[in-house]
This record gives sequence, structure tokens and C-alpha cells, in this order.
Amino acid sequence: MQFENIMSMIRGGLTGEAEHDLPYLKEQMEKYKDHELAKEILRECGRITYELLPAEKKAELEEAAKRDDFGLDEQLEKAEFYLYKKDFDKAIEIIEPLAEKLDMLTAAEAFQNDSVSEYYCFTELFQEILQHQLSGSKKTFRNAPIPFAKVYNRYGIVLVDLKRYEEAGRTLEKSLRWNPIDADTMFEYAETFKLRGDLEKFFEVTKDAFRIAYRPVSVARCYRNLGYYFSEKRLWDVAAACIIMSTQYVPNDKNAQSELYYIEHMSGKRIKNPDFDEFRKYAGEYGFPVGADDDILGLAAQFGKHFLNEGRNDMAEYFLTIFYELTDDEQVKAILEQISYDETEK
Repeated sequence: MQFENIMSMIRGGLTGEAEHDLPYLKEQMEKYKDHELAKEILRECGRITYELLPAEKKAELEEAAKRDDFGLDEQLEKAEFYLYKKDFDKAIEIIEPLAEKLDMLTAAEAFQNDSVSEYYCFTELFQEILQHQLSGSKKTFRNAPIPFAKVYNRYGIVLVDLKRYEEAGRTLEKSLRWNPIDADTMFEYAETFKLRGDLEKFFEVTKDAFRIAYRPVSVARCYRNLGYYFSEKRLWDVAAACIIMSTQYVPNDKNAQSELYYIEHMSGKRIKNPDFDEFRKYAGEYGFPVGADDDILGLAAQFGKHFLNEGRNDMAEYFLTIFYELTDDEQVKAILEQISYDETEK
């Protein structure tokens, strides 16, 4: 019997009265605990159970999560240790229950967006500014006190390593809901399509990643992804051009060198550096960006200049460093050197 049929039967026994439904759901969870779809059934029953809880009980759970009574930080540390050791079975034993708890909180609409606020798990200021720009939202962005994005990110990575690619994709989508400006999560999400052989979706997600790639390593990864895509299409000149472009952002990268060797070996011809007009032609033909995203550069320059004029050298340095690392602009380099000199003279 399929999952949908089982859940339809279980829901059919609900009355809408918590006094009846909570014990009933507990019985159903016991009944199906050894079923081949036990994980999915128990998780869905858990969500229904959470929805039936009185408001004060839900509030208690939310407060427990805020205080880290669930042991999120400690458990995440353990999961990351096992990830590092490549012991994925132990990692998933730890991370999966954490994700299920956060699913329950999400089902109860904890920290969900409303008419005045949006909740995210950004890790630095530029992510928040970029999300405002990309979304056009006028709402107040608030920091969710629970690491939704991080938990779902780690869970997704473990699922990829266990070759559960579809589940991984869905989980990484959850992570991106909480931090849509996390380029590393976007790349991991793209990888789930690559591993399933869906090259076109891999290509589209990679192009989307350019919009949030505000560090050189991220822009380089975008171009290496494109290089892989065009290699698979046996478009060797375009592939090589993309890999070479990636080295403008991360010079002497071993991954790029390996990929260029592969292209040269498979194509049977020596790689030549494309001139800029040739690269621009490829970008126009296949619809990918030339260099870092204009919105990112514009925001970094705008905020850097604003804080420089306000005498906030710390903030000016933060934004102008983002701009400089993506452009190697000599004027901005001189400003950063002056800021550094001024700080040492204080």
C-alpha cells in the first residue's frame, strides 16, 4: 500500500478532537513502526500531532528550541564530526532526528513569514542586503533563533553521500528557504541534479547561483560547473573557456587544472586562452554571465561608499573588500590600503 493511501486511512480516523486524535495517532505510529515506509509515515503523523497540540504546548516547544533544549548545537557538532570522518551512517543517525524536529516546528508555522516580517538564517550582513535586493521585499528581515538552514544543509549533504539524491534535493530546498543566499548550499543542490543525470537542471541552477556568488571562490565554482556541463556536451572550446575564466577568481586551482587536462585529453587538441570577445560570444550564445553579478558589485560599491563617507571604516572595508576581491579594481585597492593605514595609526 502506498504512502498516500496509508495516510488517507489514518486521516480518515481523525475526529478533530485532540482528546481522541492524539492517542489515536500514537496507536497508528506504533502500528506502522516496522513498515517499509515507517520513516515517512511516522514523520507525517508527527506533523499532524504537532498541529493538534494546544498553542501553549507549541510555544513551549518553540522556547525549548530557542534555548537549545533539543541539543541542536551539540548534535550538529557530532554530525559534522562524523561527516568529516565520512561515517555517513552515524552522521544520519544524529542529523535526521534534528531535521524531523525542525519539520515539526515548520509544520506549526514557527518563525514563518507574516505581513510585516520575514525570518531567515543569514550568516553575514551582505546576505541580508542581497536578499532584500533580489526579492524586492519591503518587510523587516528577522533572524530565526534556530539554525534551520544549517541543519537542513548538513542533512542534505549526508543524503547526497548516501546517494539518496531526490531526498537530498528536497532537503536542500528547505535549507535555501531559510538562507537563499548560501552559495555552498546552492552548489550542493545543483549537484543533486548532476548526480541524477539531469544536466539541464544542473545548468539552470548553476546560472542561478551567479546571482548569489559574492565571493571569488563561489564565482569560480559557477564557472567550473559550467565547464563540466559543456564538457558533457562535448563543447570543448566553451568548456575550456569557462574553466580558464574560473582561474581568474581562484588562480592555481587544482580542480581547474585537472579539468583542463581532462578537456585537452578528451578533445585531442591543445587548449588556448580565449580572448574576451570570444568569451563574451559564448556567454551570449549559451546564456551565462560574464564575470560577477552586476547587482552584487553595485551593492558592494554603494554600501562601501556610503560607510566611507560616514567615517565607518570597518563597514566600508567589509563592503569594499567584497567589491575588490571580485574586480581587482586598483582604485578600491588604494582605498582599502588607506583604511588599513588609518586603522594602524590610531
